[in-house]
Amino acid sequence: MIRTYEATIDEKGNIRFLTPARLVAGRRVLVTILDEPAAKSGETALLSEEPIIDWNRSEDDTPWLRLSTQGLSTAYGGSEPDYPLTAIKEPNPAYEGG
Repeated sequence: MIRTYEATIDEKGNIRFLTPARLVAGRRVLVTILDEPAAKSGETALLSEEPIIDWNRSEDDTPWLRLSTQGLSTAYGGSEPDYPLTAIKEPNPAYEGG
């Protein structure tokens, strides 16, 4: 199983995990060094919360509502043929509509 841990490098070059990590001796390790500075304490959490708040904006609802309405009208529009009951290959015994 592959696990990813976020870490920083201190002034002496030591890798410091931001969360506790259970490491087993003899395992392979891949280390990726990013070209960006480490986030300040608590900054990562703040950055991850903001997009969640953005999803709740009411101005985003109108385009999604229009798109879903268009999709439904295409799927169930006037050009959709009527299928006879003989086209049913396996009836649903739980269906209460007939």
